Amino acid sequence: MHNRLIILTDAYRESEGKEKKGMVKIYKNSKEVRDKVQDYLYEEGFTDQREFCSGPSDGLAIGGRWSGVLTEYLFNPILWKACHDKLWEEKEKTGVNRWKSNVTLKQKAYARKMFNDFFPKYKGLLPFHRDSLCYFGEEDDAMIVTKLLWTRFIKKLVRDSEGDFYQDPIIYLQGSVIDECKEEDVVNKMYAVVVDYHN
Repeated sequence: MHNRLIILTDAYRESEGKEKKGMVKIYKNSKEVRDKVQDYLYEEGFTDQREFCSGPSDGLAIGGRWSGVLTEYLFNPILWKACHDKLWEEKEKTGVNRWKSNVTLKQKAYARKMFNDFFPKYKGLLPFHRDSLCYFGEEDDAMIVTKLLWTRFIKKLVRDSEGDFYQDPIIYLQGSVIDECKEEDVVNKMYAVVVDYHN
């Protein structure tokens, strides 16, 4: 079964040594964050499958089946629901499917046109028609948590967390208890990274 996990990780750290005083970016870009999270999960045994003990997963991908989910939460929710419903209503023409696979260029073009009817100013990668087997994810599978992303998505995950790495929908990479995180600790200070894991 595939599960979604959101990892929060600090975006900044205190300056050290000869660096200018204040906060310093930890990562240059989304790719560095995604690589770090993936390395961390492997190093900490998240995917270990040993004889007498194992991690909660037997495999993972950054983004995976949930690639684009962070972007979805940035859209107007009413428009996004209408767009999503329309894409699925015409799935033969749009190629939208659960596995995000076997989509023709004609279907992608039709889906892009339909999507643009709802969101004409959006020029980024569509939050659907992603390669669910791309293990390193897309640029928007790791992003700084904005107030909008916090309010519409992350806040609920934090509220639902109980400090159990095997069950929680969200983990804080630096090890703090996630259910104690508050908006001022997260917004514009942390990255959210989407992980698809199988168990």
